Amino acid sequence: MKNRKQLIEEIIENFRTLARRIMTEGHRGLERCPITPAQAQILFIVMRQKNISVKEMAEKLSISPSAVVQLIEDLVKNGYLIRKNHPQDHRFVQIAPSEKAIDPIKKFKSCFIKKIATLFDNLSDEELLQYNELIQKIISKNN
Repeated sequence: MKNRKQLIEEIIENFRTLARRIMTEGHRGLERCPITPAQAQILFIVMRQKNISVKEMAEKLSISPSAVVQLIEDLVKNGYLIRKNHPQDHRFVQIAPSEKAIDPIKKFKSCFIKKIATLFDNLSDEELLQYNELIQKIISKNN
């Protein structure tokens, strides 16, 4: 029987493998999408969380704040995000999705989820629920 350390090492390797498969499978066939996967992630975050900082986005995406700023700049330039001055503090800038962003992000998300769902086909609904609960338990302990 494996000891706890060996199990954790195996879990880490399995997680890396699953993450690679999610990214590979999720991006396959999305070449025609008008936004990149990284831009889509920024839009997902902005649509879910109002007033999120660049630093917080960078942490969520595990990229540098300067990379987030560049992605935001591209999205603003292409009309997917709107930049507004913060009403109380002009040192801060607020960003929001534009009308142009809504349809592409919905299509991107739908296509991405359909592709990723196939990776979990061998789990029952109950197993999928348990898997999700375990991941949430691990994440919540470390926040």
